[in-house]
Amino acid sequence: MLQSNRRHILFFDLSMSPHPSDAPPIPLESLIKPLEKMVSDNECFQVLDNEKRIIRLSRLKMVSLPSGKQAVAMLFNLGDKRKS
Repeated sequence: MLQSNRRHILFFDLSMSPHPSDAPPIPLESLIKPLEKMVSDNECFQVLDNEKRIIRLSRLKMVSLPSGKQAVAMLFNLGDKRKS
């Protein structure tokens, strides 16, 4: 069992590709602009487990990868009433 004063930081990489594979990709910026507004309006959250947990997208930022490709960095927070 986790100690009440411990926190974990997890990093994930997600890559999206068109389906079917020969379909044109959707520009990343067209997906991110509406999401940025939702984040700034504090509307990016989901209550889970009978209101015991909440997951929130608290920050979002466009970044450039070393390869020059565009990417999105997202910070998610998980809150749990049963933990401190």
